[in-house]
Amino acid sequence: MLTRTSVLLCLLLLSQSPVWAATYYVAPTGSDRASCGNAQRQATPRQTINAGIACLRGGGTLIVKAGTDNEIIPETIPSGTANAPTIVKADPPRGAVLQSDG
Repeated sequence: MLTRTSVLLCLLLLSQSPVWAATYYVAPTGSDRASCGNAQRQATPRQTINAGIACLRGGGTLIVKAGTDNEIIPETIPSGTANAPTIVKADPPRGAVLQSDG
């Protein structure tokens, strides 16, 4: 027999929507026409960091493949939380170079 507390706990757990942080890829060989869904696969990345950032939600990860990007990064990147931070990183480490002519 279920108690009132058990029923309330079950309803609470069922009502919570799981949030799955996604990983997106950017590479010089990519295309900014790639959808955010496609950019979740290494084989179909977006081309620019800004296009990759446009896909990010708080707690997501943007992996920038090796190459040189000549663009200005916006001041706002979706923030995550202490338990689920938003991450932007180069792969391989130190393989991506960001420069700006402006």
